[in-house]
Amino acid sequence: TYTTQSDEDLTKISLDALIEKAEENGKTQPIKILEVNTLGALVPFDTRHYIVEQYEEEGKLEVLQLISPSLMGDFYSETYTGITAALTNYGDVDGIWTASTTFLDGIFDALKAAGNTDIVCTGIDISDTEVARLAEEEQYYCCAAVDPYVIGVADVRLGVLKTLGVETPETEQFAAVGVYNTDVEEGDTMATLGEKLEGFGSTDLYDTPEIQELREANK
Repeated sequence: TYTTQSDEDLTKISLDALIEKAEENGKTQPIKILEVNTLGALVPFDTRHYIVEQYEEEGKLEVLQLISPSLMGDFYSETYTGITAALTNYGDVDGIWTASTTFLDGIFDALKAAGNTDIVCTGIDISDTEVARLAEEEQYYCCAAVDPYVIGVADVRLGVLKTLGVETPETEQFAAVGVYNTDVEEGDTMATLGEKLEGFGSTDLYDTPEIQELREANK
């Protein structure tokens, strides 16, 4: 069974959040953004970029510049330099969207160095670092993600079901969740998000009678 995240949903959640927050700040569509994304490196990044292009065609966004750090090099410095240059070149930037939260260290350091506290930032993928960042950085509005724990649990259950000879689907796509800065507070982690957000910390996916029977037998 091939399990995957919905890159389309992840992108739409994070872009919609950026647009929403920018409009709350008085901006109007098309929202002017910088996109941080490395194309041609990973299929998910290309898929996410395609959704950005759709939003541009619909008049929701205007990508002022695509900043493409090398995943094989010093992507922190390339991100920092790219954001710094773009902030100088474009006087009116409403938001920054990143295809991966890997790039956020360079993004936020560049914003702080420029003294900019108005630009909304959203991105994709989550970890304890991102949970803490959502609580600490006012500009960081939303992180779209699938809980890695949920993926792991579902994958293990699928593996067990296969060894038992239970029929399983060819594919499974996990639902994306938007984690907003209003959802977290200082001290939160991936573990505590499971107590607050649906889609984190637990899942009923493939919790079949066979799995439940094995669980009871091993208590």
